[in-house]
Amino acid sequence: MHKHLRVFILLLILLIVALGTWVTQMRTTDWSHELRVVIYPINADKNDITEDYILNLSEQDFTPIIEFFIAELAHYGINSDEPIHIALSPPVRQLPPKTPQQGNILDIILWSLKLRYWAFQRDEYQGPKAEIQLFALYFNPQLSPTVKHSTGLKKGQIAVINLFADKKQKDSNLFIITHELLHTLGASDKYQLSTNQTVYP
Repeated sequence: MHKHLRVFILLLILLIVALGTWVTQMRTTDWSHELRVVIYPINADKNDITEDYILNLSEQDFTPIIEFFIAELAHYGINSDEPIHIALSPPVRQLPPKTPQQGNILDIILWSLKLRYWAFQRDEYQGPKAEIQLFALYFNPQLSPTVKHSTGLKKGQIAVINLFADKKQKDSNLFIITHELLHTLGASDKYQLSTNQTVYP
């Protein structure tokens, strides 16, 4: 009797979580309200130049992303002055769990759960609760001329994004942030991960 009750409770919790995830996904892609996105900058290499870059970031630096969404949504007949609102959190001082490299499905699931718990613990943003959390790891390009692939998760609507702490890289940083933000909304990659070549058509 107790075993059946435990199984029933676990299934009920799983159903509630799944339903909550589905409702959240529907709400964030019907564009009936302004989507709240928070960017959490992280000094990934603990470098002074990176720190200075992060401390000089402002929400206005991310305005082109909003403009992109306005223009793209207009193609689908959705007119909005600000479909998303991008807020900037104070810097996060700890690195997120490492993304598994060529891990199996179980490794990826465990990493996803660890990441969501880590994000919950590190959220010091004082404004309205974020619907999408973007953790932006900045690197000094003099020390790290290349960075690993970024990751955006639809489930949990969270992303870990590797960027360069360099004003010259501002446009490419915005491109990568937008790319991962779209992943959190359910967009799939349109290129081969192994070659970075575009998938045709």
